[in-house]
Amino acid sequence: MMYEEMQPANCGPAQVGQLTNNDFQGQLVAMAERFVVWFYPLLNNGHVCNTNAEDNFGPHHFFRDCQLKIISPHYEQIVEGDMKVSETLLTLIGESQLYFNPFNAQPGIKCHCDSHGLALILVAGVVHKGEDPVGTFEQKFGLIQDPSADNKWKIKFSELQLCVKDPNLIPINGTGEELALEHL
Repeated sequence: MMYEEMQPANCGPAQVGQLTNNDFQGQLVAMAERFVVWFYPLLNNGHVCNTNAEDNFGPHHFFRDCQLKIISPHYEQIVEGDMKVSETLLTLIGESQLYFNPFNAQPGIKCHCDSHGLALILVAGVVHKGEDPVGTFEQKFGLIQDPSADNKWKIKFSELQLCVKDPNLIPINGTGEELALEHL
């Protein structure tokens, strides 16, 4: 799935007044559901490539100055930049062997679009390691259309809240070193 397919036809200040609130909210929910169905299988498969191939997870899905904040009951980490964000997320899948299973329906998915076109998507689900459920997650995304990429949606920021049984499940970053997590 490509980002332009996720676009609600009317997410932006010029078009919002043309729809009823129910129509607009329905389009936002549909966009959020398409995003979740596209993003998590791509991440969970862990296919990384530095090219812009849409079927590969990588930095091209993020703005260069994007930010990822990972929060758990014991740790917090902020990662900045498209490469580091994609590497960190892939590390959770690859080296830590986690699998994110989002709840692909409401109330597991929520979406809001502000008057400037920033789409906020909140996703909830279960974290697995192998066949075992090991915790829950909530992930918030801020998506913005990128005019330099045919107005495809890209991730500007994300906040990932993990509540896992064993905090050692998230101990490494994309370089194989321990995450620079601060104890709260």
